[in-house]
Amino acid sequence: MSSITRPFTEVIAIGIDSKCRNDTRSKFRNRLEESEAILQVQLVRGLDSTNGTVWPSTPLPCRPEDLIAYCEYAQVPQTVIDDQSRQIAERIEAAGTSLLTSIRGTGLLAEQTLTTLRELTGCKHPHENEPNAVPPEERPDYLASRCPNVCDHDTQATRTACAVWLIAIDLQNDLAQYSRNLQAQNLQSTGSLIGASMGVLTVSDVLAQWRTIADVNYLPVVELAIDTLGAGAMGSSIPDVLDYLHRLSAQINALHAKHVYNFAGELWQRLVTDREERAAHYTKPEIAELLSSIAAERFNALGSTAIASLNLMDAACGTGTLLGAGERALRRKYTVKGGRDANLHRKRMEEHIYGMDINGIAGTLTAKRLTDMNVEQDYAQSKIAVITDQAGSLILMNPGITGVSQVLGYRNVTPTKGIGGEAGIFHVPHQSINLSLMNPPYSRPRKGREQATKGLDPIRAAARKQKYLMSHGQAGLASDFSNLSNIRLAYGGVFAHVLPLTAAHAETWKNWRSQMEKDFDHIVAIANTSSTALQSMSADTGMSEMLVIATKRPNRPTTWRQTKILCINLNEAPTTMAEGYAMAQEIASIPTNQNQGLITHGSYAKIDQGQEGFPWTAVGNSNNELNTITAGLLAAEVFDPSTLNTQNLALPMVTLGDLAKAGPTHHTIGYVEGSEQMGAFRWTSIGDFRQSPTQQSMWAVDAKTQKTINSKPTHGGTVIDQKLSKQMVKNRSNWFLNRNIRWTSQTTSVVRTPRLAHGGRGWNALQELTDQVGKCIALYYNSVFGAIVRNAYGQSTQAGRAPIQVNAIEGLPCPDFKADTAEAKKARDIAEANFARLSTKSLKPFGYCFDDKARADIDSVVAEMLGLDTRDATTVEMLEHYRLLFASEPNVNGHNNKIVAALAEHHNSD
Repeated sequence: MSSITRPFTEVIAIGIDSKCRNDTRSKFRNRLEESEAILQVQLVRGLDSTNGTVWPSTPLPCRPEDLIAYCEYAQVPQTVIDDQSRQIAERIEAAGTSLLTSIRGTGLLAEQTLTTLRELTGCKHPHENEPNAVPPEERPDYLASRCPNVCDHDTQATRTACAVWLIAIDLQNDLAQYSRNLQAQNLQSTGSLIGASMGVLTVSDVLAQWRTIADVNYLPVVELAIDTLGAGAMGSSIPDVLDYLHRLSAQINALHAKHVYNFAGELWQRLVTDREERAAHYTKPEIAELLSSIAAERFNALGSTAIASLNLMDAACGTGTLLGAGERALRRKYTVKGGRDANLHRKRMEEHIYGMDINGIAGTLTAKRLTDMNVEQDYAQSKIAVITDQAGSLILMNPGITGVSQVLGYRNVTPTKGIGGEAGIFHVPHQSINLSLMNPPYSRPRKGREQATKGLDPIRAAARKQKYLMSHGQAGLASDFSNLSNIRLAYGGVFAHVLPLTAAHAETWKNWRSQMEKDFDHIVAIANTSSTALQSMSADTGMSEMLVIATKRPNRPTTWRQTKILCINLNEAPTTMAEGYAMAQEIASIPTNQNQGLITHGSYAKIDQGQEGFPWTAVGNSNNELNTITAGLLAAEVFDPSTLNTQNLALPMVTLGDLAKAGPTHHTIGYVEGSEQMGAFRWTSIGDFRQSPTQQSMWAVDAKTQKTINSKPTHGGTVIDQKLSKQMVKNRSNWFLNRNIRWTSQTTSVVRTPRLAHGGRGWNALQELTDQVGKCIALYYNSVFGAIVRNAYGQSTQAGRAPIQVNAIEGLPCPDFKADTAEAKKARDIAEANFARLSTKSLKPFGYCFDDKARADIDSVVAEMLGLDTRDATTVEMLEHYRLLFASEPNVNGHNNKIVAALAEHHNSD
């Protein structure tokens, strides 16, 4: 028995549920066979310190299969994994530096070797990415350029090569120990090689072992390692580098956790410095566990044979964190259902797991991650591919194409778009995938990113022709990958994606929401409203994101139908894989007949999509009362949480486009002096003019000066294009909407200028509206009513911010202040009587609306305009409650310390 060399840091506390107290043996056995939650568990951490914690505070219901998962995670706590990954990444960096020094010591051969390594590892200089590029020494900007003189591409290439060699050495040692087939081929571990050659690991010895592995297959893992190690002159220090990697492999294996944790992915996210350019954002393992575990629960009714044949796909697989989590979840289900096929790993690897990426390194790491799940069983092929088509795996968004994938290990095979069957080609037939797990890139690659996809227009057109309408250029590539999943998913298949939170609200995602509601059922959207990691689900996007899980309806419907969306808002994000799994089980167990409630770490609300593509208003709102209020306002109703009464507003809800037109974008209006020239005018800050300029613009949002509804233009213009300038003059207005509002610092959503002005980058002109209607609109959107509605429709890229795209402005809901009715005329009269007084009041930022008398004054007038009795004390209390709820939302206050502290003080004073 091996001795334990590290202290216990986490244990599982288990108890039998009290409902089983009086069970007979047979009844208890029946509960086990039915996989009831007969246990209660808590995770106890920090046993080696005085600051131990118990998570969660209330024990979690636990089925026998859940206990299997918790035991897997408890083998090695995630804190230990994180610490070891950090150490190994640092040592890989040191190995890469040593390798680079060694290669440079080969003199004239060095540049050829480094060029090959840069090519193989995807770490090329920018000029090397360009076809028929002018040699750098012939370019005029060569000496002024940071690249290649002072760049780190060689460092990145050698570091990446060392990481690839490490995972190949690690595989070699595992196979030498566990694979009977490769033992019969006399495969030697690196330890054996060192012992047989007087402590030296040579390139020729290591390559010989890797080629032995390649003869069996495992090509996705070892092909790149073979190519990079044989790339050229490695120098005299290479045996020391290989020996160093051998010792790192031993360090990894000492943890006995590779079947659960994605070490390769952990290393990648720590080593690669240009993931933003590669769009290679890393899905956190705890989020992967949350998403994949919820998705796997959708297959609970299947038997082991059916589960073993489920096709799993990630068309943007990266390092395989999601694929590994999904496959582990499915295999856990298989085991619980009684599956015992000894060849399951081979069958799954060869026939049922589809991993695609445009980055060869990522594909290699994915293959290693999946191989680690059972190194005792060989596989002869795989469906893990580096996509060579210019559109990447999005070529599969064309329903008529079954595959265009070049499988790793078949570098010289030409891809095909036909049915094929050639070596090195795999195909993904229409409606053949059962589970699509993905964290796709969100936006079109730019600035020469190496993974740039091209030629999407005809592919999108082919999808539209078959009525797959999720794609939208302004929504970015994430909507395209959703389209791809929908096309490839079988009926009853499960869609499980990480997506920007914007998808739940923005107008550009309306078609995506419509298609989700039409083609999918049991839709769940999970947002993180806590302050951790900027509400991000990925390791470093810095964006507000959500998880979407849905089941494809049978016999694809031809028409949209009213749909329920289950919106989960977590007030505590998972920090470990065990927590991610626990949250998944609780979410999957929410009763179907309950429309709202609390879970251990958040709340949930089901919203009825009464209109096609309507924003999923409850996603991102942590308070269910506010969800109910928001839904009511959008339906022209006001809900009072204290009395539970609902009252119809005096005016129906229409869209802002029914009352006004949104003006031209800043691209045609002009540009700010010093930036890229475009449009009709060059704009300069008004403060730089000696006298008031003739052409003025509301170009910028200035939180310090724009504190009143009446606001002055910020910039003056100089004519650049005479013809276009004349056209732009016709589009001037007195009314402007803030497109990019920040609730934490900005005070006005709609403003009026004293003289006609142009719109700009921050403000969009509202046109074709009378002054009376303009005053109504300005008061409404600067009230808590308008703010709640605006927050439901704004994009949610970051906490505390609610931008809206120009083409979405006219879709904003608004009461019908233009109607030819007595109620609308009364609203206009009230606005007229109060506007002069209210428009000059200095407002606090929206995040402080709970403590702003001027905002309360506006709210009272708008309430009267909407037909509410503001003399009634309950109405006054209701408005106060609205403001407090709105400001308390994390997606409004942005976890701003000052606002949060002011909210706490306000609560205490009450």
